[in-house]
Amino acid sequence: MNKSRSVKSSLFLMELIIAIFFFALCAAISLRIFALAYTMNQSSRNLDQAVYKAESIAEIYKSTGGNLAETAVIYGGSGVVTDTLLRISFDKDWKPVLQGKDVSFELELAIDEVPFLKSGWITLIKKDGEVIFRLPVKIASGGVQHGR
Repeated sequence: MNKSRSVKSSLFLMELIIAIFFFALCAAISLRIFALAYTMNQSSRNLDQAVYKAESIAEIYKSTGGNLAETAVIYGGSGVVTDTLLRISFDKDWKPVLQGKDVSFELELAIDEVPFLKSGWITLIKKDGEVIFRLPVKIASGGVQHGR
């Protein structure tokens, strides 16, 4: 009688160990799925913000007639402007910041100017150099004048 009780106890213990192992395996798989979902959510959020920022800058750039300095001022004045480049830095929450201070993302508007056409690319880049989004931008400049 004592022997059958010990066999039942060892079977119960083995069944309990198997159940704990199965639970641990399911928990590990679930954690991996949640981590992947979080990463995908962050990537999607970054892409959404990048598209929004690029479209905003493109519309401002076109409304200023292709003036990079005016574009930077209208956007908020936090960008670095040269003759053919506008660079705006953003923190991890996509708020504009000064160059070098907690920069997580950068927007670059690089322009090539040929007669009667300014064309270029708006590129959003992560701090590790990965390109998130690129948008071409073109604006007619000058034009043929008839008459006087």
